Amino acid sequence: MQQHLRIERPGRSDELDAALEVDAERLDMVGLALGQRILALHYDGYSLQSWRHPLVPEQLRGEDVLEDLQLTLWPSRLSKKLCGWLEYRENGRRRTLRLLDQPVMVIDYSGEPRWSGKIELTNLRYQYRLTIQSVSSSP
Repeated sequence: MQQHLRIERPGRSDELDAALEVDAERLDMVGLALGQRILALHYDGYSLQSWRHPLVPEQLRGEDVLEDLQLTLWPSRLSKKLCGWLEYRENGRRRTLRLLDQPVMVIDYSGEPRWSGKIELTNLRYQYRLTIQSVSSSP
């Protein structure tokens, strides 16, 4: 799956293209900016291997990228297991994660299947927005 990502934080906005491959055994992701590899993740269900370009800010951690991918793209039954310390709700095309009855993350989907189209993840706790636009692979 090919995607275009936009990460917005107060005072800063970054964009990158990503290639994501997921199957029952693993998740692999490569992030590109201006055609150059800046991020790579490999997760086998047990351990995460990540690499980031030295010029990429340290705040962009592979663990955080993997968590956002899981909470956004994985089926709700799997995502619920990941965030056991959070209250997890689904309502139509919206997922809301709450902590102590306060929303900490809201994920909106433009359509079905959820991984296609546009996804907007708003992290209220850490004050950033991630927009994921899937890129059609058809001609």
